Amino acid sequence: MIDSFGSPFAVTTASHNGQTRITVSGEVDIASADALRRALVEAERADDGHPIVLDLTGVTFMDSTGLRALIEHVRISSLDGDRLRICPSEQVSELLKITGLTEQLARISLGNLPDSELAPET
Repeated sequence: MIDSFGSPFAVTTASHNGQTRITVSGEVDIASADALRRALVEAERADDGHPIVLDLTGVTFMDSTGLRALIEHVRISSLDGDRLRICPSEQVSELLKITGLTEQLARISLGNLPDSELAPET
């Protein structure tokens, strides 16, 4: 998908290995942040008890609107580190560090995806 500014972006949600996985790739910016926000809200509303993994390893760029969508959802969400895990790309990790938001995400698990979780989605 190409957003309205011509930037590549994709978000998919799937159940796999007893978890809900939201996979985001491309650029998360003003044109695509709402799609990220919707995917997070829909996964939480499904509330099937599965952990939610937000796979951002394919994100190549995130601006302040993408960061805001992520942080706002974490703040209002009832999910904690037992139910929500964020797996950031190098770019997103650096953004979280630079902005000092890593501490605000302390109740959320931040980390890499183990190889077993990188299997194709079903």
